[in-house]
Amino acid sequence: MTGLTSKEELITLTFYDSENTNILEVRFYNSSFYEQEVGDNKHYTPVPDLGDQAAIAIPDMPYRVTFLQGEHSIMMQSIPVDGDVPLTEEQLIQLAKIVVSRL
Repeated sequence: MTGLTSKEELITLTFYDSENTNILEVRFYNSSFYEQEVGDNKHYTPVPDLGDQAAIAIPDMPYRVTFLQGEHSIMMQSIPVDGDVPLTEEQLIQLAKIVVSRL
């Protein structure tokens, strides 16, 4: 995707397209968040080869991947727009791998 802008808040980095539509939110937490978020949540499915632990919530809305890397827990989500999700499951996982590589 091209023409994206971003906005930083306390624990959230949000990306918008050229029409100012929220495409992706990335939230940064400490490691304890992973168990709180994923734990017994039946919407999550494990994701192999992503950080120390990772899971994705599909078809729960918004599409969400949450992963643990060392002392960091990160949740990335794509917000539906008119019933369509801007990023696919594969795109979310690929973006998460980029984030992991930079921690």
